[in-house]
Amino acid sequence: YFIRILENQKITLPLQACLFISKDNFNQNVHNLIISEPNSEAQIITGCTVHPNVQSGLHVGISEFYVKKNAKLTFTMIHNWAQNFNVRPRTAALLDDGATFVNNYVCMKPVKSLQMYPVAYCRGANSRIRFNTILHGSQNSHLDAGSKVVLQGKGSKGEIITRAIASDNAQINARGLLVGE
Repeated sequence: YFIRILENQKITLPLQACLFISKDNFNQNVHNLIISEPNSEAQIITGCTVHPNVQSGLHVGISEFYVKKNAKLTFTMIHNWAQNFNVRPRTAALLDDGATFVNNYVCMKPVKSLQMYPVAYCRGANSRIRFNTILHGSQNSHLDAGSKVVLQGKGSKGEIITRAIASDNAQINARGLLVGE
């Protein structure tokens, strides 16, 4: 999908997108592009899920975010997959002067594997990024998650926060990298 929040627009209700898989052993490949024009504000909530009869498959989701001067964007991705599902979200963000981007990722159901490492470039002065990740790995899930922030603009800030619980035989690798340039 493509979402563009126009300049100076303050969207008060969250925008919502849903990706659904109804066929077993299906490979879903999506590319999302979100642009927050200068001085705009919005919240986007996405839900990715499968039909109850789906047992396995692959989801590859590429998401690009462009948060322009003094724009504020909150993006929340909630995944609800199946036990034998492989998930590969790929996310990159570019922030201009005074831009604020909050990226929330939630995965509370068992999956076969999750691999993600979103990256944000705070190229603008006083830009801010915050990655919040909430994971519950259960059964035989293998969750490989992390985030990277590259601070390029003067006064830019970044936070990487992960909360994870592993139960049963689940494995969770969580890492973060903050690079100051």
